[in-house]
Amino acid sequence: MGQACSKVSAERIPSLMDEAENGKGELVLVSSMIDAAAAQVIASRLTLSSLVTLDLSDNMVEDTGAVAICEALGDNLSLKRLVLKGNQITDAGVEKMVNALLPNRHLRCLD
Repeated sequence: MGQACSKVSAERIPSLMDEAENGKGELVLVSSMIDAAAAQVIASRLTLSSLVTLDLSDNMVEDTGAVAICEALGDNLSLKRLVLKGNQITDAGVEKMVNALLPNRHLRCLD
């Protein structure tokens, strides 16, 4: 499941996540102009999500959205790969992400 080079609104995220979960378990939203609102929607659904891969490369995700996603992964058992490269995450945001991910023992790749 991939969306590339077009804006994906926060309202579309739930249906895209459903489609990905019913497919290969991969949600690839590279260069989709994912913003803070969309990142929050993703985070709100991740706890119970069966996604295996979430690729949000080259978007507009900032510290608050990235940290919210990582906090949601504390109880997630399925996500193995999270890609957030090319976003607007600061060093302070990365530190908060790492702390939020400490309880997660299932994530294998964070890029």
